[in-house]
Amino acid sequence: MALPLVIRSSSYRAILKSPLIESLRAVVSERFDVVICSHISLLAIATLAATAQRVPLLLVTYGVEAWSSRRSPMALRLVRRADAVVATSEYTKRRFLEWSKMESSRVHVIPCCVDAKRFGVGAKRDNLLRKYHLRGRTVLLTVARLAGKERAKGIDEVMESLTEIAREIPNISYLIVGDGHDRTRLEEKAVALGVGKRVVFAGYVAEADKADHFRLGDAYVMPGRGEGVGIAFLEALACGLPIVASSLDASGEIVRNRSFGRVVNPDHPAELQAAVVDVLAESDRKVPRELCAFSRERYRARWNWLLAELRVGESDILPTLSREPKYAGGRVTGKTLVVDLPPATPRV
Repeated sequence: MALPLVIRSSSYRAILKSPLIESLRAVVSERFDVVICSHISLLAIATLAATAQRVPLLLVTYGVEAWSSRRSPMALRLVRRADAVVATSEYTKRRFLEWSKMESSRVHVIPCCVDAKRFGVGAKRDNLLRKYHLRGRTVLLTVARLAGKERAKGIDEVMESLTEIAREIPNISYLIVGDGHDRTRLEEKAVALGVGKRVVFAGYVAEADKADHFRLGDAYVMPGRGEGVGIAFLEALACGLPIVASSLDASGEIVRNRSFGRVVNPDHPAELQAAVVDVLAESDRKVPRELCAFSRERYRARWNWLLAELRVGESDILPTLSREPKYAGGRVTGKTLVVDLPPATPRV
């Protein structure tokens, strides 16, 4: 038996406008069983809410925001006051533990999930092939925000390898889906490298059209240095694309076996080039069976287990747990206050 999860979200922008009024309104208006803080920068308000209601505080860490030790002494104290921390990858957990000095047992890894029903293997849409001049081409794909400050998605490395890859696969093209301040620099670099005709910049694509753009690819490549979540890799796999991930960030954890793809060091161009040629040689396009490890059902079950371990919800219906269970379906229990960043319009 489980109770439905009720979430109350306090938006980041509203908190910035009126930090005391907004947070106090959320705390005093209802009774909560747990406070979940979804960004380390919001810990002060989340700690206030959890302390006022005398409930557990959970911090969720996604990636680069939790990798750095450049935090104030106050932030370090607040981090250690969290009852538990959820990291979306083992890599993020390890980087977080290096500077936070928390007990490892208080940091739990719950990877992100993919809704496979929204994706799936399918034919390449002819109108999109015409639009991007990709008919008859073998297509490498990256779906990412082109943020000028980051440059951590591995796009530069893929473009720098295209000439060598073309020696093995003459009809190779590289489709980059996404927009941002770094696009102009990347376009100019493609021309300077002599691969301007092989690289296609699709720009912003609406969420409803994303699956069809994934299906244009023959392999998904993003050998970066800053991936802490890897949702785009999961979406590519759910469309039947093999992936080339990085050993220098969390994306490599997704590659469970060779049916998923390959893991490379982006600092080694020959390694990247060989991996691309290798995955493209495997023409059997299908969704790996083991992708179910990242299903929505298992994601819910992992959260259900964690909240049950923390005794969140009504104690008389919570099981006694000695270890993380085999993941089946599940629902979390109780009522939750989520201190979150504002929902952004999806842009890739």
